[in-house]
Amino acid sequence: MQNSTLLLPITGFYAGILGFVTWPLAVRVGLARGAALVSLGDGSREQALEIVANAAANGKLSSEALLAPDNVYKTKYWILMKRVRAHGNFVEHTVIMLILCAIAELNGAPPMFLNLILATFTIGRVLVDYAITSTPMALGWGRAAGMITSGLGIGLVGGWNVWATYGVWRDGAVKFP
Repeated sequence: MQNSTLLLPITGFYAGILGFVTWPLAVRVGLARGAALVSLGDGSREQALEIVANAAANGKLSSEALLAPDNVYKTKYWILMKRVRAHGNFVEHTVIMLILCAIAELNGAPPMFLNLILATFTIGRVLVDYAITSTPMALGWGRAAGMITSGLGIGLVGGWNVWATYGVWRDGAVKFP
């Protein structure tokens, strides 16, 4: 395939990489659902029922006992919830980023700009997934770094799109409907 036949070579390349990243995230959700015996959702309903049942059996129905870290953060359901959110967070940010980059690429954004933004975004998304699934309370520097790279990337590409299209409208080449 020749480069001249590709309409969105930069966005297409990173969409492929990000697609490869999202598949294992989805598989890990399925494996965690199987391990937790949850057919649908993130296990929060099952976790709540288990916590209340255990507390009732032990005679400890106070809010402090129900929300104790051992009840919430050390269950098979917590692992499932973290994996569901890691996958959901990845998809939520990736879709809008790829749409914005495709629009920017079609409208002539500099290739180096798009490559830099998308490479940084991709690394940031992987760091977020690692932080959510690998730390006890889903926190860590990777999550902060991913949040910053995603926010900046979406903001910069969104800003470039507004700047580029506003310039065309301002110059009268395109009229508002």
